[in-house]
Amino acid sequence: MLVRDPSLYRLQKRKWKPLGIKEETVRVDFAEGDTVVVTGGAWKDTTGVVTAINPQKQMVTINVELFGRETPVEISFAEVQKM
Repeated sequence: MLVRDPSLYRLQKRKWKPLGIKEETVRVDFAEGDTVVVTGGAWKDTTGVVTAINPQKQMVTINVELFGRETPVEISFAEVQKM
């Protein structure tokens, strides 16, 4: 049985905002093609080349050499620094 309640429809249309959580805009000093060094996490002290930047997720994809092959790794903005 399908319930058609107008109040439920209005709730679906309403845009909800997180309670007390503010979106932080992070400025980065690197761009695609730049060489960066990882400053934290499992890839600490690893260098790589930036291949993609995702500002919504605040993540950067870099290519690092692993076992003689280039491997893409996704890392947080906070763990990467331009060389």
